[in-house]
Amino acid sequence: MTNIEITFHKERLFFRSEIMDGGIFLTYYVGDLPSSYLYCRDTLAYDAHLLNFNQNYNATKEHWLFNNQCNEDYLVALLKELKCENTLEDLRDKMNKRFEKHERSIISDA
Repeated sequence: MTNIEITFHKERLFFRSEIMDGGIFLTYYVGDLPSSYLYCRDTLAYDAHLLNFNQNYNATKEHWLFNNQCNEDYLVALLKELKCENTLEDLRDKMNKRFEKHERSIISDA
């Protein structure tokens, strides 16, 4: 079973980190399209971003765990707890529109 843990922090978001076995994926939110990079374990960049990640993680008070046991009801309850004013359908629609926009950009650049 794969677990994904999500936390929210109050720093300005310029990149998102995803820590996997042996590396950390960073997606930078600069420019029109996000750019993703992989930094391997035992490098200065990996160590620096892991330290930043751990500091943010330890500073957050709430953590949410997602795995294959979670269902749509769990997600809807979480959105309500977070005081999200959008419905799940609205969020899916926004996601699909964003994906279509970026997909067109990628295809037109090829």
